[in-house]
Amino acid sequence: MPKYMRFMLGLLLLSSTAGAVTLDDMVRDLAGPDGAAQAHARQFLPREGYPAAEKILPLLSKEEQPIWRTAYNVLADIANESTIPGREVEQAKLAALFATLVAPQQPEAVKIRGLDLLTIVTPPNGNVKPIAALLGDPALRERARATLQSIGSPKACAALRSGIMKADPEFQAALLQSLAICRDPKSDGAAR
Repeated sequence: MPKYMRFMLGLLLLSSTAGAVTLDDMVRDLAGPDGAAQAHARQFLPREGYPAAEKILPLLSKEEQPIWRTAYNVLADIANESTIPGREVEQAKLAALFATLVAPQQPEAVKIRGLDLLTIVTPPNGNVKPIAALLGDPALRERARATLQSIGSPKACAALRSGIMKADPEFQAALLQSLAICRDPKSDGAAR
């Protein structure tokens, strides 16, 4: 029996290393045509955390909805995992990575995906300036306002306050409503 067990253990070790799939393989599979490989990648990539997020990020720019949506879902899973207490360093790194999605040169669709991811991952002390910059963009200002409201941190509230004086009356009302939802104590008299 010991020889048989050693033989089986050897086979088990051999089979586990022979089929090893790398992070790059999984990212390639995520965007590939093989449904089974894509499902496997979708299941296992979130476990890889920030290194996977870096490699998946370019897929959000793809025009094919099945590709960008699957990539977005994996990134959202990674973002949610980073909000677990004790993972603050990864959360901050992801927030900085996702902030690149709302940079001025990005297409509007990518900015929207970036705002949605930043809603999940921006820590309380995180940088909200890239989001606040979109308060002046007529096409994205409402989405940026909703993102800052969802973040609800003191920095997010400050960004909402700073946008009030630059906004038209209709958008000022929306910003004030967001501040009320955030329960921002510094917003008393913000519209004066």
